Amino acid sequence: MFAVFPLDEDPETADFTYEPNVKDKNGILWIPPESWKAMFEFSEIKEPPLIRVPRRAEPYGSKLELHREIIDFFSDYAYLYQDVLNIMGWLIIYYAVWDHPTFQNTIYTVIRGYTGKGKSRVASLFRNTAYRTVNLGTGPTPALMYRISHHMKSLLMMDEMDWSRKNPKYEDMTTIWNMGFEKGGAQAILDRDKSGRWKPVEYSCYCPKFAVFTGKLPELATQSRCLIFKMPADETGFKKLWYKRLEDGMNTFQLDEDFFRRAESIRNKLLDFRARNWNSIKFSEEHIRPYYRQAASRTFQIISSLMSVIDDPKINQQIFKFAKSLELIRQQTEFPDEYLEILKVIYDKLTSEVKTSLKVGDIANEVLDRLSRDHNYPDYTLTPRKVGSILNNKLYIDTFRVGEGRVVSINLDEFRSICKGLGVYEQVFVDEVEEAKLKEEKKKEEASQVNLEDFI
Repeated sequence: MFAVFPLDEDPETADFTYEPNVKDKNGILWIPPESWKAMFEFSEIKEPPLIRVPRRAEPYGSKLELHREIIDFFSDYAYLYQDVLNIMGWLIIYYAVWDHPTFQNTIYTVIRGYTGKGKSRVASLFRNTAYRTVNLGTGPTPALMYRISHHMKSLLMMDEMDWSRKNPKYEDMTTIWNMGFEKGGAQAILDRDKSGRWKPVEYSCYCPKFAVFTGKLPELATQSRCLIFKMPADETGFKKLWYKRLEDGMNTFQLDEDFFRRAESIRNKLLDFRARNWNSIKFSEEHIRPYYRQAASRTFQIISSLMSVIDDPKINQQIFKFAKSLELIRQQTEFPDEYLEILKVIYDKLTSEVKTSLKVGDIANEVLDRLSRDHNYPDYTLTPRKVGSILNNKLYIDTFRVGEGRVVSINLDEFRSICKGLGVYEQVFVDEVEEAKLKEEKKKEEASQVNLEDFI
C-alpha cells in the first residue's frame, strides 16, 4: 500500500489516504512489485521486515514532542551521554526528510566504542526507529551496496565494519562513502544488461549511512563526512540503567514486543512529520551564518541540512559545537608533532632576518633536534627522504632537486595560504596572530573612547 498525502492542500487539515497503486504527475502508474512484499511487509510485530518503513501515519504533535519521545525511547534501551542522546534524536528526525530537494548533502552516523559498551544496541535503535532503513549486516558486498544505494534511497545500516586496507572491499567502501555524501555522487561500474552483455552503468551512491566501526577509522576524507559518536566507557552507567529499568518493570536486556511497538509508533509519526513539513522545510544559510570562519567548509556541509530541519538557534549551537569538536580531533590526527614542527621550521626560516637555506636535509635535522628537545622523542629518526615525502604528500609543499639534495621553493604568502588551508595557521603564525589580536583590541578601545571635541 502507498501512503498518499496531498502536498497542495493545507498541511494542518489534509489527511492521508492509503492506495494499492498511485499515478504520479507524469501519468505513470506505480504498482508495488510482488518481490517487495517479503522486504517491506510485517508478518508479525516480532519479525520486522528487511526494510523498515512506517505502517500508517500517526499524529506527531510538535517537533519538540517528537524529539522528546525519541530520546526517551533511546534512553530506555541504551546508556548514552545526554548531549549525544539529544543529537541522535535530531538525527532520527532529519533522516525522515534527508532527501528534500533543497538539501545537497547528507549525514553519515558512525558509532565507536569498546566491546560490550552497547554499540549494537544503538544500531538496533537506529535501524528500527529511523523513517526508512535497510540492514546490510556486517559484510555487504560492493555490488549490493551500489544497488541498494541507487534503488532504495534509505538509511543504509552496517554493523561491525572493518575499514582496514587489508579488507578486499576497502576501495569500494571508500568510493561509496566518499561519493555518496553529496547529491549527484555516482560511480560507473561494469554490469550485465538483460541480454547478458557487459556495459558501464552509473549507480548513484547518494544516501545516508550508519555504521558501527571496529578497529581503525577510515581515512580522514571519509571521517570528515561523518558525525562520530563514542560510547561511554563507564560500566557503572550501564549497570545503573539496567537495574533501574528492572525496578520499573522493564526488561531491556532483550528487544521485546514493546520495543518494536514503540519503534513502529515513532516511524509512523516520522511519516506524519515528513508529509506535513515537506513544503515548509528548506535549506537556509542563515542557520550557519553565526558560525562563519569558525570551522572548515566540510563541517558546515555536514550539519547545514540538519540545522535547517531543527530551525532553532540554541539547539543548532549545540550541533555546531559537537561537529567542531570532531573537526579538531581530525586536525590533531592529521597533524602529529613532526608535521607541525616541519611547518614551524619553514616559518622561522622564511621570517628570519638572516636568509637561511630551505634544504630538505637542513629542515629534517632541525625538526629532529626540536622533537628530541621539546617533545621527548630521544629515539625518533627523521630522514630527509621522509621529510620530503611529508612535504609533498601531506603538506602540499613542493620540493625540487638541486645538486645532490632537495630544496623547498616557496614564499611567505604562499606558505601562509597553505597553513590556512591545512587549518594550522594560528599554530604556525603565532606572532602574526598575536599582532592582529592586539591591533583589533586597540581599534575597539579607540572606538569606545569618547571624543570630547564632539561636545564642544
